[in-house]
Amino acid sequence: MGKKYTGISIQTPYAMMILRGEKTVEVRTYPIPKKHIMKWLVLIEAPGKRRRSSSRIIGIVRFGGAFLYSSEKEFYSDVGKHLVGRDSGFIWDGSKKYGWQIESVKSFEEEIPCDKKIRGVVFRRNIEIDMDKIKTKQ
Repeated sequence: MGKKYTGISIQTPYAMMILRGEKTVEVRTYPIPKKHIMKWLVLIEAPGKRRRSSSRIIGIVRFGGAFLYSSEKEFYSDVGKHLVGRDSGFIWDGSKKYGWQIESVKSFEEEIPCDKKIRGVVFRRNIEIDMDKIKTKQ
């Protein structure tokens, strides 16, 4: 029997960018809840609005904390870390934007299909994974 984890849903292609180490900051409109800081979260790759595929578990991720972007200039000066360009669906719109610092990530050798489509769910509780049976990429 495996351990139960909380999962975080991150859209394609950003989830894979996190696994490859290209994206080191996740952008959200709220700070990461304190209970999730430095805890392993199951990384659920969500298909987003344009895809018709199902969500899948592709690894685990740990966030170190969050910081508030104070201006559009500051936000776009960090584009090399969060990879949210002016042409994405997550542009600076004047609302609060937080950067969640990605501390570490482990990619699974094989993806795990989710039991149902995840739409609009950010955190999903009680995802059971037996990490002793999961091979991670080095």
